[in-house]
Amino acid sequence: MKKPSALVKAVYREHIARFGEPAQSIRYEDAPVGSSTAVPAFVDVMVWPADEELDITSFATIGMSDQEMARPGGRAELHFSLEGNVDPQTMGRITLFLANLSLYPFINHSHLDWWHVIPEAGHIPHFADMRSVLIHPAFVDDGWSHICHEAQCVKILNVVPITRPELEVYRASGIACLRQYFEQREINLFAPR
Repeated sequence: MKKPSALVKAVYREHIARFGEPAQSIRYEDAPVGSSTAVPAFVDVMVWPADEELDITSFATIGMSDQEMARPGGRAELHFSLEGNVDPQTMGRITLFLANLSLYPFINHSHLDWWHVIPEAGHIPHFADMRSVLIHPAFVDDGWSHICHEAQCVKILNVVPITRPELEVYRASGIACLRQYFEQREINLFAPR
């Protein structure tokens, strides 16, 4: 098993400093079968359940940033948040979904960045009728967007499931119209719809 790099250790420490110890952390370290593509050696998915102070369950990958994405390059980790709590089985399926999603840019020789959309991300646990995701920047102006360590910066990419109609708005009119669509309808991005 490969030991975490200094960068991955810094990413981990920053998450602990901001969120505290996770309730759960699951390591995924098996590369896709038959893949000759370089992927991160492992991806941990950490979970912080909703509590009285914040009714949001938060998930974060740790390890995706160990590998640089293809052009235009860059390093990233995924965050995923949902309203309320989920049962342990759903929580496990969400961690697997995020671990798989973290391999997407490497397997597809691509990159992920804010405002990208993955139209066919697969089955998204807890969001039964949604198959697409929007990669969202921080949700508030002064929100957490980067982790920097020794001249390397890691972007935080928030994964937001979107519906088929929302995907169609994006395809027809772009991200500005999709954002306006969310605002006009007061859509809760952390809940199934």
